[in-house]
Amino acid sequence: MKPALAISTVVVAVLATVVVEETRIKSLQEEINRLRALPPPDAQPEAGTAPAKTGTPGAADNNSEDPAPVIAEGIRNVPDSYPAPDTGVIQKNALSPYSDLHYELNLTNKERAYFEDLIAARNAKLREMAARWVDALPTDRPLIEKEIAEFEVANDRRIRDFLDSDADFETFEDYHEMQPERHMVEQLRPIMDQSGVALEIEKERMLISTLHEARKATSGVDWNSLEGMQAIVAGEPEKRFDEEWDAQTEFLGKRLPEFLTEEEAEAVFGARIQLKETMKDALNEAIAMVNGTGE
Repeated sequence: MKPALAISTVVVAVLATVVVEETRIKSLQEEINRLRALPPPDAQPEAGTAPAKTGTPGAADNNSEDPAPVIAEGIRNVPDSYPAPDTGVIQKNALSPYSDLHYELNLTNKERAYFEDLIAARNAKLREMAARWVDALPTDRPLIEKEIAEFEVANDRRIRDFLDSDADFETFEDYHEMQPERHMVEQLRPIMDQSGVALEIEKERMLISTLHEARKATSGVDWNSLEGMQAIVAGEPEKRFDEEWDAQTEFLGKRLPEFLTEEEAEAVFGARIQLKETMKDALNEAIAMVNGTGE
């Protein structure tokens, strides 16, 4: 058998594949497009800064330069001791899977960095607990599942406290719920690129939302989760995967033409056919690992 950590790498990311370099380029292009869409400086202060103070009447010198912008402190609950992010961290967070959420919640650079740390800590802890779940006896797994559920509740509370807003926490929950679909689109994108089809940013977001609707409408499993691991040990996971995939394909066949051209829809379906084979291979490996028959 492989060590528990190696097993958890497969099981926690059951259907994850390597995101090729085109994904990074696409993400960077999205960031560039987003920045281009911002109003000019005289129409809106730069994100993360406060407007320059004008001073008291009569105190300013006509020949003096305007004061430098003051970095905004933000409105979220970030510990006073938390350091300001450097340029490298800011650039990394701009390509985060949660970068769109950063903008939607109007987080400052410091708030983005702290939020990303919360997410990274959450993922690391879930990986550690998943490793123990895989290595545990079947009779001990329910206790670990309870521990995972309790941890997720506590972690959600930390994120809610950080955001300091029930409405913004609901926005986070909705966004986080669609992470499996964002990951799927990241894998579909380079396959579609090979066929010469690239979706506009807004269409890609609509595709993510529609994929999520398809999963929910068909009671589909998020295989990259504890739910996915439980589905594996429940029996016949390959059959369930195929049935869910076919049902979701039927759902997408009705919905994608509502916002995609015929060429774009065909490219999505063609990419899904290729991706399915990769996902089935990963699923079969995960089944072997969870059942203790992997190398």
